[in-house]
Parts: sequence; structure tokens; C-alpha cells
Amino acid sequence: MRKLRMVTALVLFLCFSVFILNGMVNAQDRSFATFSQSKNVPFTNENIKKFEKRVMDYSSYETKSEKYDNGLIVPNGADPGEGALRTTYTSRWSSGYTYLDDSESSSILSTILNVSLTIAGYFMTTVQNIVIDVASLVFSISWNEVSVSSPGEARLSHSYSYYDHLGQVYTAGSWVTKVDLEAREWYRHEYASFSSGGYTHTGTYDFIPSNGYSYFKAEYKNHFFDDQWILDKTQYIYITSGPNYVDAWTH
Repeated sequence: MRKLRMVTALVLFLCFSVFILNGMVNAQDRSFATFSQSKNVPFTNENIKKFEKRVMDYSSYETKSEKYDNGLIVPNGADPGEGALRTTYTSRWSSGYTYLDDSESSSILSTILNVSLTIAGYFMTTVQNIVIDVASLVFSISWNEVSVSSPGEARLSHSYSYYDHLGQVYTAGSWVTKVDLEAREWYRHEYASFSSGGYTHTGTYDFIPSNGYSYFKAEYKNHFFDDQWILDKTQYIYITSGPNYVDAWTH
């Protein structure tokens, strides 16, 4: 009986650990897309409009805590009360999609090594560089071990990561979002297939922060870094009971 209880406890512990790990992975997936856990689709305006969408839930950023946040204005030196203002940032979000921008393949890799691949004109590299990246970063294979007389392929894709700058007013005992400005960052993903040592190697690599890489392009909606503009706009909407101001790509 004691042994059974120990086995049961071990199974429950393992299940709980898997649950927590999956939660951590999923949380990461929502911040930055990875090639292995995303759906790769062609980079078109139609696909961007279709897949880069989200329903914003501001509740997690509208706590009733009166902790002083960055950008908080304290009226007349008093604790936050009706009409107090602050700015805050959301956590990151990614759709989980990667977008195929460019690719090249050949039955003889050496014939396409110098072909340039690009991401919407914002980032450019060559087939050879992509093969070198995947060979070294994924397989620890050096360039002189790659068979350039064999078939090869390279693909270049990108994904987006978003976060928002919010303007909030303290009313009826909690913070309420009135202004939402979005930032969008572009990250690259590489795929390569090549022969080495008599075997075909196929792999992908994500150039994202968890692997030590930053974005190659960043976009920000107007006034994203202007705290005072956000606070003034928030106050104006609150005083006039006007509609929320949202400037975003995804919602």
C-alpha cells in the first residue's frame, strides 16, 4: 500500500510538472513565435490581416492596487483618487504564425550560394549565409563539411511580437484603460536543407531574444514613447466621456 501511494504521488508530481512546463512554453509562445511551434504561411497582406488579430483583455492591467506605477500623476500630493492618471505597458503577444518571405533551392547547392533572400526589403542575406547559420547553430557543422555539390535549399521567414503602451485613469476604485498604442517588432527565422557526411540535414533557427537576438525592425504607433501625450489624451477622454483611443495593428 505504501509503495502504491509513493507511485501515485510520483505520477501526480510528474503530471503537475508537465502542466507547469507546458504553461511556461505556451506563455513563451505568446511572446515570440518559434518556427517549430508555429504555422508558416506566405507573407501577404491578406494573411497578415487574417492571422495578426487579437481581442484585447485589459482586465489584467487594471488592478485595484494603488501601487505607484511609472507615469502616475498624484493629484495634489494625495493618494491616487478619482481622476488620477498613469501609463503602463502590456505583456508581449505573438500570433504564433511565421511568414515565408523568400526561398531558393537547387539540385546543386553551389549554384545558388550567392542568391540574395530578403524580408520585405528590410533584411537581406544570402543562401550561403542561411546554410552556414543552420549548419553551425543547429547541427554544429562547419561550412567546409557541407557538400555544395549536393541538393540544397534555404528559406527566410519572419514573425511579429507586439506590446502596448496604455493610458489609464483611476475611477470608481480601479484603473480603466482609455488609450492604447501598439508597438510591433519583426524577428527572422531561417530554414535550410543540405547534405553533410553522407546525410541530409534539415533544420530551422529562430533569431529571437531567447536565443540572444534582437528584432531587425521595430515600428511604433504615433506618440508611443510620449508619456505626457498619453496622459493628456487619457484625461481628455475621461473628462469628456469620449471613446477610447486605440491605434494598433492587431485590434
